[in-house]
Amino acid sequence: MRLFAVLSALSLIALGTSRILASDEPRVVVLSVGQGAAVLLQAGSTQILYDTGPDGTVLEALNRHVPAWDHNLELLILSHLHTDHIGGADEVLGRYTVNETWWNGALETNVATKAFLSVMGAASTPTLGDTASIGPFKLEVLHPPESVANMQLTHAHDGTLVLRATAASKSVLLTGDLETSHLRALTRDCDAPCPKLKADVLMLSHHGSRNATSAKLLDAVEPALAFVCVGKRNRYHHPHQETLELIEKYQIPLHRTDLHGDLVVVFRPSGIAWQRSTGPPL
Repeated sequence: MRLFAVLSALSLIALGTSRILASDEPRVVVLSVGQGAAVLLQAGSTQILYDTGPDGTVLEALNRHVPAWDHNLELLILSHLHTDHIGGADEVLGRYTVNETWWNGALETNVATKAFLSVMGAASTPTLGDTASIGPFKLEVLHPPESVANMQLTHAHDGTLVLRATAASKSVLLTGDLETSHLRALTRDCDAPCPKLKADVLMLSHHGSRNATSAKLLDAVEPALAFVCVGKRNRYHHPHQETLELIEKYQIPLHRTDLHGDLVVVFRPSGIAWQRSTGPPL
């Protein structure tokens, strides 16, 4: 098997169901929200939310990890305007004070989404190469390569905001619903391992769809752990068998929200530590 899979396993500590302490340590919290996606980056009082899942279930999930007295999000990132990724945004904005919002700025014809965008307030539309430092996290935007603001996209996935978040010398690659052709562009002219994509934790794009994960991407990223945001018995049959077989071939531990509920990954200079948390599989 590939050498990096062995080396990655040595750097990853599974904590089982034990409680992860030291809340100031940067962590990635994958939220169980059904057939949708929501990922919280957290360190002390710093909180960044990448997507909000399909509905108000996201508030229940956030309650499991955010202190009851904390009603502030430093940054809300909406990867693209499909309901399974932004359907809970109304509830999030109603509960939390959001300091800043990122989205891709694409035009939307869905009436409900247009109504939400009208009350979202000021928001940034970052593109490839844009960076930000929020608390201990450094965020690097990897897609889209150029602005899609005020554009009517044929496929909303094509404008997905993809970013790498790094803290304590560890990183996660958040891929939203980006699909094969655009993922291929990310790895073009970049030998494996690819410095701009290398990450300890990989979000399987488009809920583990067969058209959104490739061997070349796994070679470029070299993840020690992968996760997929997916709902139980969903009508799309995500994650697809081809994706599961590829992940198994590369011997990468995989967390599925439909089977395992929430996932908490702590970033430490010595490696990543992870536990399957209290959130129910949905």
